[in-house]
Amino acid sequence: MFLSLCAFTQIRAQSVLLVLQKSGKPLEGAMVYVKCIEGPCKNRTEIMYTDLAGKAQIPAGGTYEVTVKKIGFELKKISLAPGSNQTLALNEMPNDLEEFVITGEYEKTSTQQSLQKVRIIDQKRIQAQGAVNLKDLLANELNVRISQDNILGSGLSLQGISGQNIKILIDGVPVVGRVNGNIDLSQINLNNIERVEIIEGPMSVVYGTDALGGVINLISKKQGKANFTSSLQSYYESVGQYNLNTSLGMRKNAHAIKLGLGRNYFDGYTSTQYYDQNIATPAVVKGYERFYERKQQWLPKEQYFADLNYTYTFKNGNITYQSAYFDEKVTNKGLPTITSYDAYAFDDYYATKRINNYVFLNLKFKSKANLNLINAYSWFDRTKSLYRKDLVTLNEKLIPVEDDQSKISFSNFNFRGTYSTKQHQKLNYQLGYDIVYEIGSGDRMSGNPSVVDAATFLSMELKPIARLKIMPAARLAYNSRFNAPLVPSLNIKYDLSPIWTLRASYGNGFRAPSLKELNLFFFDFNHSIQGNQNLKAENSHNFNMVLSGRKAYTKHIIGIESSIFFNHIYNMISLAVIDVNATPPLYTYVNIDTYKTYGLNVQGEFKYNTLSLVGGFTYSARYNILSNTIPNLDAYSYSPELRLNIGYLIPKITTQINIFGKYNGALPSYFLNQNNEVEQGIIDPFSLLDASASKSFYKNKIALTAGAKNILNVTNLNNAAGGGAVHGGGNMMPVSWGISYFIQMTLTL
Repeated sequence: MFLSLCAFTQIRAQSVLLVLQKSGKPLEGAMVYVKCIEGPCKNRTEIMYTDLAGKAQIPAGGTYEVTVKKIGFELKKISLAPGSNQTLALNEMPNDLEEFVITGEYEKTSTQQSLQKVRIIDQKRIQAQGAVNLKDLLANELNVRISQDNILGSGLSLQGISGQNIKILIDGVPVVGRVNGNIDLSQINLNNIERVEIIEGPMSVVYGTDALGGVINLISKKQGKANFTSSLQSYYESVGQYNLNTSLGMRKNAHAIKLGLGRNYFDGYTSTQYYDQNIATPAVVKGYERFYERKQQWLPKEQYFADLNYTYTFKNGNITYQSAYFDEKVTNKGLPTITSYDAYAFDDYYATKRINNYVFLNLKFKSKANLNLINAYSWFDRTKSLYRKDLVTLNEKLIPVEDDQSKISFSNFNFRGTYSTKQHQKLNYQLGYDIVYEIGSGDRMSGNPSVVDAATFLSMELKPIARLKIMPAARLAYNSRFNAPLVPSLNIKYDLSPIWTLRASYGNGFRAPSLKELNLFFFDFNHSIQGNQNLKAENSHNFNMVLSGRKAYTKHIIGIESSIFFNHIYNMISLAVIDVNATPPLYTYVNIDTYKTYGLNVQGEFKYNTLSLVGGFTYSARYNILSNTIPNLDAYSYSPELRLNIGYLIPKITTQINIFGKYNGALPSYFLNQNNEVEQGIIDPFSLLDASASKSFYKNKIALTAGAKNILNVTNLNNAAGGGAVHGGGNMMPVSWGISYFIQMTLTL
């Protein structure tokens, strides 16, 4: 009886804090930070979160100072005496709207609660930047480098790791069709994208091969609660780009459907400098200059795309069918041959087609567990054709030479499922499977190769105390061509206070060589690439640590984030020259013994009323592959990056002004010298600066954005030993066509 009385007294001494929204609804997941200021527990601190009913149990033992915080709501502090109960209502903060992420999480989760540090680019940023495709958008991101090949397209590197190790997803489904190891970012249009989520570091446990360096997940727009919506968007850029897309959406009871159509057209561009250096030498035939202007550095491009999303919602979940079609044609016009009797040229056409079909099933159980199933089929086809064009009659004739024509296709079947629990306070788990079957074909592939990759993965979310989350995970896989090891990972999140959070992670990465790297033979006037059947799979170790803090006030927000990373890749696959005497030189894929990157990131944000500042600094190191063979070559090359984005709303005219700036430091590169020996050189540093102004009219039904891109007029980079000017001669790498001006108008009904 005495023990029961003591226990009852202890329970009675506890305080109950009830946290509500302004509307009176319980506020779940609010962080409650308690500090004992009087009594036997003095100076003791603890962090907890409100439950589904908005309640938090405050420990007994004294008087506590209680701080309550949740993103999107004001921060409040109160004092609680022993055994007292209190109800607290939090007002929403218009300057601190809550953001949610889904990539790598069990379910839709706030950025404050997510175990992974996820970088989010929202719809407002996409519109303000005037970004047409993923290449335009990522050019402003820290720790991301964009590369450009005017025939093969654009690629990226993340944390110094190249694009073949970065997995790009649309609604969680991988984008297929890598050329030269990269997904062409300029083929991923943003007209139907709501936001982009980026996770740096290996995600091989959850997403399998190709996710060794990170994941970029594009979340598409869905039909909202409105019965009918429609939009029309037009885009013009002074360099000769004309885009038009439209969408229609309807909702009736449990049914929702959204259809989008669009066309992007680029007329091609050649700078005066490029014309003088590459076309006008030797001198053109006098009187026929206009024929020579058809040869362009930036190739004409035409894209058509369509997407369909249908969702049926029922009591415990929903089922979605999603389909997308993409068609691109790139024209590489040749220099003319002009005689007294004839005028003709040889033109290359590169045609790319993608068809994607997905079925998603989401079920929620009474226990708050979730079942998510994805069944997807993706088809990619790329065709190269050479035609002889009569420049007088404009008639074209296909050249029936095998080496001048090529076709390559890939079919990808993806079956994925996860079962996740969220009902327990101390332990939750996710169990999943992932099956990929890919088939390749074409006249540049040896046979009709295929590969099967099947895996099961398990992760557990442990909460030994309220402020600590630990997630160990592992993936057990089978690959039909390579021995796949057990891939583990570990993520830790610790809330130091209501403001500061520490995240740390370790991940083991695995990537099997792709069918292209094993079987491809790609040849044209500028490229000659041969696959290698003797490649080994890549493995890696990655470490990340992120310390972030964010505090919201009534009128302003201050945030800071500091992180370090380290990547070590074994048997990394890279292109290497095997025949320097061929025209062009013949390359193949080889395994490099090791490759490493490490670096430091510091980012900050400041918002005050209508002013927003977002800036950051990255200093990264990349391993020099030739350091073991070239004397006096340092083991690492170091490169800085700086970024500053400024946003300001002019209240009187309700116009948003945005400035986007980024400095990219010098990078190491590899090239053949005059003796056909591989040497290491330097890609020059450069800066990009964009500016825009946005305004809405007629109750936000019309949105207008206008601005300038590449204000500093960077066009080509010098890529050779010894460096040089950004616009100078030498071995040049294309970056952009220079300064251009754009205007974008969106009509929404």
